[in-house]
Amino acid sequence: MGLGNTADIGSDPLRLQRKLSSDTSHRITTPTSQAFETLIELIDQREGARISAISAAALPVIENFRKGNQSAAKLQLESADEDAILGLSRLSTDFETLLGASEEE
Repeated sequence: MGLGNTADIGSDPLRLQRKLSSDTSHRITTPTSQAFETLIELIDQREGARISAISAAALPVIENFRKGNQSAAKLQLESADEDAILGLSRLSTDFETLLGASEEE
């Protein structure tokens, strides 16, 4: 949907806020293909490499669960402190490391 013609908004921030508010619920529930593509491009530019790295690290873990592999190596995540895990950024290299095999067996 978008803002449409913004010429009528001018520099009045309240008019802009009303325009955004009236359009927001529709845009969130039914984004246009172009808006969705733009969102994905922005996410990819900002976080794409980290998302790919976390995905690559998580794939073997997910596959082990999916296949019921009982002999899989213990993950570092399993022996990490819960508070430490919760304090990590979801895309941090430290979180990625926790998805790796533990050195202790």
